[in-house]
Amino acid sequence: MRNILPFFILFALFIGAPAAFSQTAPAPSTACVFVSIDTVKRDDIKAYANSQKDFESAAKKAPGCLRALFMQNVFYKDKFIKYAEFASTADAKEFAKSQGALKTQAKSEVSIYEVVKNSSNDTPLIIAVDLDEVPTAFIPEFIKISKPLRDGTNTEKDTLSYELYSSPQNPSKFFLFELYKNRAAHAFHSKQPHFTQWNKKCADLKIGRKGKFLEARHERRCQF
Repeated sequence: MRNILPFFILFALFIGAPAAFSQTAPAPSTACVFVSIDTVKRDDIKAYANSQKDFESAAKKAPGCLRALFMQNVFYKDKFIKYAEFASTADAKEFAKSQGALKTQAKSEVSIYEVVKNSSNDTPLIIAVDLDEVPTAFIPEFIKISKPLRDGTNTEKDTLSYELYSSPQNPSKFFLFELYKNRAAHAFHSKQPHFTQWNKKCADLKIGRKGKFLEARHERRCQF
């Protein structure tokens, strides 16, 4: 009995304070979004895409970076997007400075959006949409049905940008970057035939998607 008493004491201490072992710090939320639209000359497309193949892994090592993507525009092959989410505006600005110091073949238009908690009717809305990987056999059909969506959405009065991108390293991976004047603009978009028809065709192809909604004010824009 004397030998097993310490065991029971330790066991009681362990089960009496489970929170000390099960609690974890909450994941940091997105405070700022870095977006760089890069345009290159036709002859430099392949070289530029290859030079940026490590952008995602390198960006994720930057202070405060929560997520990073490097994608090529599906319909305008000379355009690319660098998209990154940060835990603070200061980290996003420092990252933008570091990107501006790099010499590449691209002309870059950089925007920084600061996420706001108390939005208004004039607060822009960013939607970052990750699509399920599209089977290789379905890629041509998916691109075909997405062209009317892209073109139609960009004619909507309060749509600021709507572009479909794919990964240069993985053609089955697609990303939609959507930017609206406000939430009302997105509500209008979601009722338009070019969206509802596309949505139904994606369902038929069993292509799902997950969107992240971020209301954010435009902090600054610069060109490199």
